[in-house]
Amino acid sequence: DDDIAGQIVSFVRKGSLGSIVCTPLNRVVTRTREYPKIAGVKPLVDVISCPEWARSAVQQVFGKTVICSSLELCDEISQMHGLDSITLDGDKVSSRGTLTGGYQDPARFVRLQLAEQRRQAAARFEGLRPRLAEADAQALDVSERLKGLYAERQALQDGRSRQRTELAQAAEAAQEAEAQAVRHQETIGRHRERRAEIQSHIAECDAAIEAMEAEIKTKTLGELTSAENQRLQHVSEELAQLDAELEVVEERCHQLQRTFRGREQHLQDFLRKRLNELESELIRDSQVDYEEQLQRRTKAVSRLESEHGELRRSLEESKKQLGEMDMLLRSKKSEHDRFLTEDQQIQTKIAQGTGLLDEIAVKINSIVKKKNEADEKLRSLTVVSADMSRYKQMPAAQLIKELGKTNKDLGKFEHVNKKAIDQFTTFTDQLQELEQKRKEIDESRVAVEDFIKRVDEQKEQTLLQTLEQVDLHFREIFADLVRGGVGKLRMLQPEDAVDEETEGNGKTSGVRIEVSFTGQSTSFMTMSQLSGGQKTVVAIALVFAIQRLEPAPFYLFDEIDAALDTQYRTAVAKLVQRSAKNAQMVITTFRREIIEIADRFYRVYQKNRVSRIECVARDEARRVIEEQTRLEKIEG
Repeated sequence: DDDIAGQIVSFVRKGSLGSIVCTPLNRVVTRTREYPKIAGVKPLVDVISCPEWARSAVQQVFGKTVICSSLELCDEISQMHGLDSITLDGDKVSSRGTLTGGYQDPARFVRLQLAEQRRQAAARFEGLRPRLAEADAQALDVSERLKGLYAERQALQDGRSRQRTELAQAAEAAQEAEAQAVRHQETIGRHRERRAEIQSHIAECDAAIEAMEAEIKTKTLGELTSAENQRLQHVSEELAQLDAELEVVEERCHQLQRTFRGREQHLQDFLRKRLNELESELIRDSQVDYEEQLQRRTKAVSRLESEHGELRRSLEESKKQLGEMDMLLRSKKSEHDRFLTEDQQIQTKIAQGTGLLDEIAVKINSIVKKKNEADEKLRSLTVVSADMSRYKQMPAAQLIKELGKTNKDLGKFEHVNKKAIDQFTTFTDQLQELEQKRKEIDESRVAVEDFIKRVDEQKEQTLLQTLEQVDLHFREIFADLVRGGVGKLRMLQPEDAVDEETEGNGKTSGVRIEVSFTGQSTSFMTMSQLSGGQKTVVAIALVFAIQRLEPAPFYLFDEIDAALDTQYRTAVAKLVQRSAKNAQMVITTFRREIIEIADRFYRVYQKNRVSRIECVARDEARRVIEEQTRLEKIEG
């Protein structure tokens, strides 16, 4: 209901969670729709399964959408019935246009599968994390016991403070080990930088490969041969396999990095601390148990050397793996270059094929043109078959004599236009083309006129429906503002007048507002007959009626109660209070009624010629309003 929607909006605003629009179920007005009875068309609300209490909300959101079997049927339904339609492939057609593309099967994308495998590996790693915590707890327990034993030995060996020379040697060895560890850390840093550089190169290669794959998938490859398509498919499979191998190598690299960090942390947190403890113990050692201390130090040094060896071996392994990654990067680059070369070869073949096709088309056009000219010349000949046989039997001398005679006869007709027949044929063809174009233009004009007529009818119907809804809200709001009052909206027909002083001019004049502040049917008045305060009440009712049709999350009003008396100001304040449950209202006022229902109060004043704004309490706001009212009475 309205209270729950108000609580949701308040929670979202207090938490700065973004923007949200809530429509309470008690505000949803279910409208019965008549869907077209056409094969292949089914309303979307009949397909969606939902609880009965949410059926009205589903009808309001999806009631204007139908499912069609084809995109052409979607266009027809959208134009003829004004409904939004979608196909089973996901294409959508609405009054705003057509949106194609449809549903994309994620199984076609290898990277999505690899990402899913990576998430599964991360889940397995999270499953092994508790065992790692147990191992850390056991190590801490052993470390605590060792600390206790060393504390006991420290209590027994407080008087031993000799052998400082050996301590100095051990300190020098420790410093050398620290210097070597620092060098190793610098080497590790360089290797990390090298690894980051290699990873960036790999990412660039992957991006280039993806771009090439996207280019390969374009429609320009539709003219490739079957062999080239098979080769392209084989290359795509190799790319997918190389991407999978790259993911495995990256995962191994991340695992080595985690191992190295753990060992480095062990060196920093435990071994160095242990070394300092050994140094302090060497300071307090005596000559009596020097050999025992020496043995312990020797064991500690051997353990440190073994750990140092392990770190060195891990470093060597890291170097080896970095080398393998370098080799993999070089192989990727070679594959990339090979793909570029193959793509260039394919583009070259396509260009050559296109040029050859153009040449063949030019030759065909020229041959067809020559054939037409020869056919035209043959049609222009008027020699009958009998004359032709007679001419074939004549000797050459007689043929030459007949030809000369014929040429002499033709010389008498030199003034005649020899191209008259050709021009007549040309003009006849042009006339036929013009007649065909005129027919097409007439058909187009009829289609455009029919479309304009349908649009005008739909516009008129939509305008009438919108006016009916606004009129319903206007009647309710005006009845709330004016006790016993009645208001209504009416669209003026061509024979109506806009107001009492205007004559009808044969066209639609607009919308007329008729109100009665007494509720009597004989006392309806138009806007021109109302006073200033009454016009303000009507304007407020009309604004809120329109906004109820298309609610907004934020409203700003500037002294809407300035020209109203106490009764109307109180009614407007109640209306604003009810509307504030679903939207934010910001109102400037100098009247007390709005102050009584507001949640926050801000005072705007001027100090040192600079405008200032401060948040005040309700009592302070009342005092400012009363002071302003008192000053207005004095000035009046």
